[in-house]
Amino acid sequence: MAVRLVRRRFTVDEYYRMAEAGILDEDDRVELLEGVYARYGIGEVWVVDLQRRGVDVYRTPAPDGYRSVQRTAGGDLLTVEALPDLAFQAQDLLI
Repeated sequence: MAVRLVRRRFTVDEYYRMAEAGILDEDDRVELLEGVYARYGIGEVWVVDLQRRGVDVYRTPAPDGYRSVQRTAGGDLLTVEALPDLAFQAQDLLI
C-alpha cells in the first residue's frame, strides 16, 4: 500500500496555534519557511521542489511572509537579485 504525503504550508503563528490545540505533535513534519526566513529579513530564498520538478523563489520579505513568490519549472529563467548577471534555468538545479 502506497502512502501519499500531503504538503501544506502554514505560517509560524498557525503552526503554534495548531500545536497548542493538539492538532500537531512533535512527530508531525512541517515546513516553516515563509514566516521564519522573511521575519529575519532574508531577502531571497529558493526552494527546489524535486517532486514538482521546479523551483519556488521567495522575495521581498515582510513580517508576515514574502510578498513575492515565483514558481518556476523546466526552462524558466531564474536570476539572483543580488547578482543580476547570474542566471539559471530551473531544470539546471534539479537532480
